[in-house]
Amino acid sequence: MRKINKLGKRAVALVLAVGLTLSTAAPVLAADADEVETPAAQTEQQETDTEADEADVDTETEADEAAALPELSEDREVAEEDEAAALPELSEDREVAEEDEAAALPELSEDREAAGADEDWPVDEYAAKASHTHKYTIKKNTVLPTCTEQGYTVYQCKGWDELKISWSGVSVVHHDCSETTKEDYTDMLPHTKGEEVTEKRVEPTCTEAGSATYICKVCKQEFTETLKALGHTKGEELTEKRVEPTCTEEGSATYICSVCEKEFTVPLEKIPHTWGDYKDDDKPGCQDQTESQYCTVCGARNVDSETKTSGPVRKKHKFTHYEATDGVKVDGKWILITEMTAYCDYGCGEKDVVKTKDFGSGAEIAEIKGIDAAADSLADTVTNKINDALKKTEEAARNAETKEKAVDSLDTIYNETLAAIMGVKIGNYGVIDETTAKNLLSGLKSTMDSVKDTLNDSFLSKDSVQNSVSAIVSAATGEEGTAATKKSAYELLFSQARGALNKEDGTDADPIINNLVLKLAQAAASDNNKEAIDDLTDSLVDDALDLAMDEIMKDEKYAKLLKTKLGAETMDEVREEIRRQLVEDTSFMDTVRKQVEKAASDASTGVSAGWDDQKVLDRMQANLLPISDMVSSKITELGNGAGTIVDKKVDDTVHKFLPGKLGDWVSDKVGNKVNNIVQNKVNDLGGQVTDMVTSFIKQFTCGKHHMVEKDEVILKAATCTEKGEKGVKCRNCGKIENKTEIPALGHEWVIDPAVEPTETSVGYTQGSHCSRCGAVQVAQETIPMRDPTIDTWFSRAATTEADAKAAGFDSVDAANAALDAALTAAGFDPANAEHFTVQVNSSIGVLPNDRFSESGVTGKLTLPEGTRGKTAQTYYAVQMFTADTRFHKAGDVVVTPVSIDTYAKTGLQFTVYSEAVMAIAWKAQ
Repeated sequence: MRKINKLGKRAVALVLAVGLTLSTAAPVLAADADEVETPAAQTEQQETDTEADEADVDTETEADEAAALPELSEDREVAEEDEAAALPELSEDREVAEEDEAAALPELSEDREAAGADEDWPVDEYAAKASHTHKYTIKKNTVLPTCTEQGYTVYQCKGWDELKISWSGVSVVHHDCSETTKEDYTDMLPHTKGEEVTEKRVEPTCTEAGSATYICKVCKQEFTETLKALGHTKGEELTEKRVEPTCTEEGSATYICSVCEKEFTVPLEKIPHTWGDYKDDDKPGCQDQTESQYCTVCGARNVDSETKTSGPVRKKHKFTHYEATDGVKVDGKWILITEMTAYCDYGCGEKDVVKTKDFGSGAEIAEIKGIDAAADSLADTVTNKINDALKKTEEAARNAETKEKAVDSLDTIYNETLAAIMGVKIGNYGVIDETTAKNLLSGLKSTMDSVKDTLNDSFLSKDSVQNSVSAIVSAATGEEGTAATKKSAYELLFSQARGALNKEDGTDADPIINNLVLKLAQAAASDNNKEAIDDLTDSLVDDALDLAMDEIMKDEKYAKLLKTKLGAETMDEVREEIRRQLVEDTSFMDTVRKQVEKAASDASTGVSAGWDDQKVLDRMQANLLPISDMVSSKITELGNGAGTIVDKKVDDTVHKFLPGKLGDWVSDKVGNKVNNIVQNKVNDLGGQVTDMVTSFIKQFTCGKHHMVEKDEVILKAATCTEKGEKGVKCRNCGKIENKTEIPALGHEWVIDPAVEPTETSVGYTQGSHCSRCGAVQVAQETIPMRDPTIDTWFSRAATTEADAKAAGFDSVDAANAALDAALTAAGFDPANAEHFTVQVNSSIGVLPNDRFSESGVTGKLTLPEGTRGKTAQTYYAVQMFTADTRFHKAGDVVVTPVSIDTYAKTGLQFTVYSEAVMAIAWKAQ
């Protein structure tokens, strides 16, 4: 039993050793199954190994055991304890241990003799096969797909390896497995279309799919295919339901299907953006200035197009409005401030934070609070002083005796405002001295100077200038204006004190002053200032009409009408009609005011954003220039009304004196004439006023561009007797300055030489004139042309259509018929006659009609072909004049006998008084 137990221990040890080996060798066995030895070879090898081992059971076997199981010590007592620890199934109780061995290894029989020394222990192959996991790695065959079944590949299980343990050793036996599986399926093949089963066909419609059934050529079975819906066919579009696409949204178009007659809608793709020219991105002045493209349709900005500009950039942020953001607040009031924050005035989002360095120590915060309190306490005082200055300005304008003095009253705004802020003490931060005050108000000074220049150059009357000043004062001293002034005063004082605290070289006051001016302009144009605007409009109507009158009076005929009672009454009616349209019906003025408000508002936004002054002015100019077109359009409209009034006035007046149809006729002719004059003059006036408004806007917004580029221009050219004028013109705005006188040039006399007359041109006696102006010093007298030398032989020419018409006939045939009629009346046969146009040859060619002498030209003609060789013939001539002479008119017909040359008897001799269409007739004596 002990030997069996010993063998049992050895078997267990071998099982463990082989298991360890197989756990590492399994991949090799699985990967290369063909190299594994057959079970028979393995058994033979195992028997050989067993015999060699048994030669020295007591030595080598135990050495092998020690190598395989190091836990088996030579000390049996210790070894058995190690075995018990390593194999808990080996109990100290041998009876139990043997039962456990028998349970764990059923192949180990207790009866060694019964089993046989060399016989393999029995294995339960069914159980092994049942617990086997199939691995299908052996590819058997592939079945191709058909149009009714899928294709696939058949794989067989690779089998399994069995571990066999016998008394002679351990071996691995491979078992095949016949189990198969189908894998790697492929799709069925499509059917092959054969004959269609037409009775099963379902035709598709616009909205629903159809189907077609066929017999497969391969499998002979029926199969069905889907026929797609046809979709609608565009017919007439329902344009009232069309939604045009935009850059941001799709559109749609609705049609009537030409097949099913139902409505259907198709989407219209969004249109791409239409990128226009580059425009300023209007970034705050403390940031880099950029330009981008903007869509001309929807206004979207093309962010990929942004590019920096080379324009001026305000690099420094501006912080003036500090507010407490941290500390202790009781009942809504800060009693202890530890932090104050100001955001950049230009709106870029940059902030400046002032903190106490230690708790309870906030010198800078105290300074800022002190400046704020000082500026706030003085703001009302400065505002009141500015309002007083404005009222003094209005008073000065009202008391002005001339337009120039009314314009000069605008200086009061600057002078009084300057005096108002000089000497102002800002808390503990110093007093505003004269130099500082002038620096602060330099923007106001330049603005007022520009306005004065423009007003002086305009057609506006003193009344309009006075009303303009009143409108400004009314706006400035009103609620909106006072609020704007107070805000500007506070900012001005705060900035000045802050600059002094920081020891800065002056404060940039231009934005503050510019913003104040713009706010006042906006307030002046608002509805809250309606009364002042109406007064200004009323005076502008008078000025415009006076200008129109000046233009119309340049027409002498119409001036005579205007100077009559009729003309005066007519103009009064026109004046009232225009005043009614502009003052009482304020739609036009409202439009203009809104445009001015927009211009001022946009410019104020730009100033607040820290834009460069020129950029602000350029934007303002773009906003104001449309007013020129508004004015032009309104003048045309008013001109139409004025023309109608004038026409009606003339019509009524004429009918008082000329009733009936004669009155209608005269009224129509005279009325239309006057109306046309009015229309033409109004159109001329409209162009002048539009140009004037455009010039005013450009000059007012010229800014730093003014006179940067300029040209010397001649305003009035000097003549020989009159002085001229020249000036310097700004290329940007067209304003002319530095006007100077040009002296008169004086005459520059030159000799006009005498000219001898010829047969084709007159001559002149010697004279003299000014080569510059053409004034005559000594007049030249005309010497008549010489008479041409006359050829005594006349020539015949074919009569042309022009000749016939000059004689008063429509055609040559008509002229010949008239000649024949005259011959017949004189007793001649027209068949014995020759027709032609007689011409006089001279030294200057064919003698023109205006060179014939009063006595005519006597010459000769050769005998007619029809009388050559005949004798005793009587000749007669019918002559039709083609030009007026002293005794005849063009078209006159003269019938005269013709004599034969007395001496040579070679031709017919007679006198002609112009080129004439004629006939020579003859008959025997």
